[in-house]
Amino acid sequence: MKIRDITLSSKWGTEIRQKLYQLDGESKSLVVLFPGKYFSCDRSPLYYAGVAARQQGMDVLKLEYGYQVARVELDLKDLPDVIEECMEAIQAVAEAYNNLIFVSKSLGTLIAGEIECRIQMTIHNIYLTPLHATLPYINDAKGMIIYGTQDPEFESVSVDAIIPSAERRVIAIEGADHALERETVQGSLDVLQFLVTTYTEFYETVLNRPS
Repeated sequence: MKIRDITLSSKWGTEIRQKLYQLDGESKSLVVLFPGKYFSCDRSPLYYAGVAARQQGMDVLKLEYGYQVARVELDLKDLPDVIEECMEAIQAVAEAYNNLIFVSKSLGTLIAGEIECRIQMTIHNIYLTPLHATLPYINDAKGMIIYGTQDPEFESVSVDAIIPSAERRVIAIEGADHALERETVQGSLDVLQFLVTTYTEFYETVLNRPS
């Protein structure tokens, strides 16, 4: 495996080095990880989404936002700039792949949803703990939505607003919070094991679908 830096200048006055993990040989599938507002790609739910992808023979692009690199607070009026910077990184590599999968967390679900609207490719999504504001993107998407029943950011009113479709699977994790953790260590590990199994099955489905 080799790690390639996609280096971009950020409006936050810093340089972003997005990490592209490329397997030996030529993969035609790319998983893009979108972190949350304060939730990096090295936190367990996203980290293991990347590990599971590589084990399925997929390349992985781990995004970091410009304000995160600069270690400053995000002003939501600057969210369009975050979207543009992520889009630039994805467009730099996307043409080399046939399959594109977005795995996004919290605020990252908004960013992933907006970028999907702009990219002329079929994208499969795993939305982790989405925000209520992500619903318009979810209802146009293919993939799955995973949330915790103790997540105040995505309560029953949000779940009920998801339009049923064979293209979407909604998974509720009992007792999990916005970080997809439970009150006990063992409970959190059980959630993580479930997530890894679910990721793997999802990736296999995308890889094996008819062309």
